[in-house]
Amino acid sequence: MKDILSNKKVIVFDGVCALCNKFVLFITNHDRKDIFRFISLQNKKTLLELDKRGFNPKKIESILLIDKSGVKTESSAVLSIFYHLRFPFNLFCILTVFPNFFRNHIYRYIAKNRYKNFGKVSYCSIINENESVKIEKKLIK
Repeated sequence: MKDILSNKKVIVFDGVCALCNKFVLFITNHDRKDIFRFISLQNKKTLLELDKRGFNPKKIESILLIDKSGVKTESSAVLSIFYHLRFPFNLFCILTVFPNFFRNHIYRYIAKNRYKNFGKVSYCSIINENESVKIEKKLIK
C-alpha cells in the first residue's frame, strides 16, 4: 500500500453497499487524471492498514480517503474526492463553507440508512462487463 500512496489516493469503501459501489463507478468514470485507487472495507489488506493507522474497521461507516498525508473520513473525504475531479463536480467543494459538524451530521444520516435506502449486495459488485477494464486497473486486491 505504501508504494501506491506515493502517487495515488486510495478510497476505502463498503464493498457490499450499493450506494458505495455506484459512487466508486462514478469516480472511476470521472477520474480523468487517474488519481484514485479503490479498496473494499472487507479486504484483509484494508483491515491491516486501518489497524496500523489506529482505526477500528468494525466501527467505520464512512468512505475513507487515504493519501500520503493521512486519512480523511466522512464529509471531508467525499469533498476531497470531488476536489480532484473536473468541473462541474469540483464545485461541490463549496460545501466546505458549512461547519464540519453540520456536514458530518448529514453524512452520518445517509451512511446509517444506506442499506435501507439504496440496498445491499452480497458481494462487491462494481465490476460488470461494461466497466471491467476501466475499474480493474484501479482496484487494489
